[in-house]
Amino acid sequence: MTADTSHTPRATAPLERPESPFATQPFSDGDTTTTLRAALPQPIAIGGRGPAAAALCDRGRARSENQDRCLAQLIVRCGPEREHLLGFFVVADGLGGHQDGGRAAELALNTLAAHLQQELILPWSAGQRPQVQPILHSAMLAANSAIRQAAQAAACDMGTTCTAAVLLDRELTIAHVGDSRALLIGSGARVLTTDHTTVGRLLSLGLLSPADAREHPLRHQLYRSLGQHEQVSVDLISLTLRDESHLVLCSDGLWSLISEDDLAEIVSESATPHLAARRLVAHANLLGGYDNISVVVVALAEGAVAL
Repeated sequence: MTADTSHTPRATAPLERPESPFATQPFSDGDTTTTLRAALPQPIAIGGRGPAAAALCDRGRARSENQDRCLAQLIVRCGPEREHLLGFFVVADGLGGHQDGGRAAELALNTLAAHLQQELILPWSAGQRPQVQPILHSAMLAANSAIRQAAQAAACDMGTTCTAAVLLDRELTIAHVGDSRALLIGSGARVLTTDHTTVGRLLSLGLLSPADAREHPLRHQLYRSLGQHEQVSVDLISLTLRDESHLVLCSDGLWSLISEDDLAEIVSESATPHLAARRLVAHANLLGGYDNISVVVVALAEGAVAL
């Protein structure tokens, strides 16, 4: 890595008013569980699970601009014997402290969507089964080039994190740059991605505990993002889903405020992905909402390869 890039430090000024319609009660130091539960949208009991998805992006309570972008798309193709599922999900968090972070995040989403439409969705719709990992990798590189070209034309240093996932039936492929995260929810939450931050590196080397990492002053200092350099290394993860119930993608405006246990509980007890996303965003705002908040929640089909 040739240089560090950083998110804007979290706002330290007092919050004047909540922006979320659900943030109707201030966070207190006492027994917060009841307060939070009462203020959050309540779960609705309906039967069945997945496939379904929702994406939600919120400015939070401290920032004047939303530089996050997110997207969720699910397509079902009916075959002669069964149905096939293709899902495409993205969270991009424009770099604070740099010009046009929101534009960088939007370029990432648009470039990925256009690339995948041509290289993945159209062939899949015609009955083919494309190799997802190289297609997703080339889409991320195309996004990096598009952002870099736009930055050079505008004489700025825009950049963004980007975590993208493709779900092909029960095969999940993730491409990742930065410190947005992908998690699988089953019996708890399992983080699939590694944060490309100074603190993330210290954690992976066993030089820092998760508890210390949460309060570390360099926890938002990125060493890798899209658009900052001509070449970018992309983390690629492929796995077969088994009994997991949900996939979650989110920006650091969510995961830095909500513990993995709480995230898993909120998602698991929500009847729909849309309600889960609303409750997660509301929860993050109740806990401060210091940054933009974006989340994608995907309810996975129960337990079978064939839907």
